[in-house]
Amino acid sequence: MRIRFTSTISSSSPSRTRTDSNLCVVHNTTSRSRKVSTEIRPHISRRSGHVQASLMTHSAKLADSKSKATTGKSTDAPITVVAGNEAADLDSIACATAMAAILSVKGECCVPYVCVPRDDLPLRPDAQWLLEDAGVDAREAIVFADELDIHNLASEGRLKSLILVDHNAPAGPLAGLASNVSRVVDHHENSGTFASTDAVDVTIEMVGSCSTLVWGELEKAGIDDPALRRLLLGAVLLDTQNLGDGARHTNKDAQALASLAAEPALRPGETAAALYEELKRRRFDQSNLSARDLLRRDYKQWRMGAYEVGIASFGVPFQDACSLLDALGSFRDERGVDFLVCMSAFNDANNNFKRQLLLSGGKEPGVAESLKAMGLSLEEQGIGIQALDDGSEVNLNKSSDSDVLCFIQKDVKQSRKQIQPCLLKFFEQQQSV
Repeated sequence: MRIRFTSTISSSSPSRTRTDSNLCVVHNTTSRSRKVSTEIRPHISRRSGHVQASLMTHSAKLADSKSKATTGKSTDAPITVVAGNEAADLDSIACATAMAAILSVKGECCVPYVCVPRDDLPLRPDAQWLLEDAGVDAREAIVFADELDIHNLASEGRLKSLILVDHNAPAGPLAGLASNVSRVVDHHENSGTFASTDAVDVTIEMVGSCSTLVWGELEKAGIDDPALRRLLLGAVLLDTQNLGDGARHTNKDAQALASLAAEPALRPGETAAALYEELKRRRFDQSNLSARDLLRRDYKQWRMGAYEVGIASFGVPFQDACSLLDALGSFRDERGVDFLVCMSAFNDANNNFKRQLLLSGGKEPGVAESLKAMGLSLEEQGIGIQALDDGSEVNLNKSSDSDVLCFIQKDVKQSRKQIQPCLLKFFEQQQSV
């Protein structure tokens, strides 16, 4: 297995990368000069060696592959599935769509797979809007979890391979399919799912957005497609907060953003900053969502030690989330988790970016003590938190069906990517006690 765990070194020279398998990998990330077209329709590339393939070609190929995957016969060509993570945010959807398009150009029968039911797409208004705005027909080109059982595809011998983007361990509808994985492209901490003996090509680089890594694949494939580049551009903008101070980003993210924004992915007269503000507005406009919709719109679940733990992320302050506390218990039961963690990220009245953290469990004996120990463990691992007590009429530390602890996060750069490994360490330590 070829494993590349890379860390970008910010400089104008080619970025050196490190590897844990004694393999030295050098990525030349120096931006190439290019002429920029303001055309939104497919154009002829002027860059030497670049293949021009229109969105219509990509969509037709992906639609044909989707038809074969969902209604095809055992005699049809085997399918390669490119799957994003189970949170199914814009980054995952953009990466899966672009990577599937890249492989389809190379002749693969390939589909992008989104790990939620189709009806859940409106819960991701930023992703739904950008797909429509870029001209990608999600109904035709993208496969959702309720449209294809990948386990059945594998048992019928029709799954050629599974490629993971924006995660590095199959979970949710992909659980149990590790033996079918041929490649991983991700920017999260390595789960260790794939050992050195596995025939899996693993690229894990701690950049701000996985779309930055897929942009590199698009560049190597020489594909100039405004729609695909617009999808990746939007994901990089959101994940890095337009390279803002409050977000994690690297030199490679900046290079990807400069490259993508220089292409006709932007509309005439549109700036990357304007696209970012529009996507941010749509992502955080969750005022009309019910508590259950907030909990399930960006949700991931893991087995941590002896416990099932879910983490739900949304963009509404806990104080403003109608009936959130009363919905925790039923949602834990629905998902079969022992502990449910909620993370809220939003801009306050002064337009300052804020994060809140909520820990919840049932009323079983010992749960309250476990939540306190969990909070202490997060503090000890460098996750700065303080009790949330705003003096409102809503008592955030008590609810009718569960024990709850609520905190303000002092360091707003610490997202679910940083919280999840700390929780995993806590629960694994609890198991060993």
